[in-house]
Amino acid sequence: MTREQIEQFVTNFKKAKSGPVGPGRDINVKPGEQTPVAPAADLPGLNPNTRFSTKNQRNKGTMPQDEIRGNLEDVRFQPPPEMQGKWQAFKNKLSKVAAPNAQTIPAPKPAGK
Repeated sequence: MTREQIEQFVTNFKKAKSGPVGPGRDINVKPGEQTPVAPAADLPGLNPNTRFSTKNQRNKGTMPQDEIRGNLEDVRFQPPPEMQGKWQAFKNKLSKVAAPNAQTIPAPKPAGK
């Protein structure tokens, strides 16, 4: 991109300066003076033949089941396909970290001497 194209792109994200704040005003409302709002004319009516299911209803403290992978839903980040091999190599390397050798760990010194 050229410098002019970048500057033109950035101008879309610059915040426009707002005008000065207008004077405050009080709105007088009395209880009971408000008229109820009528429902929208295009809402469908209640159909007594509509079937309801409790399949999606859950109890307190439960998680929805992941029906595709067979485990609980959670935040899951999958690496892109081109990085899959590198990710597997990284995980394998982490799982194969050698434990420290008992000979390299210094023995504790006796207390009180």
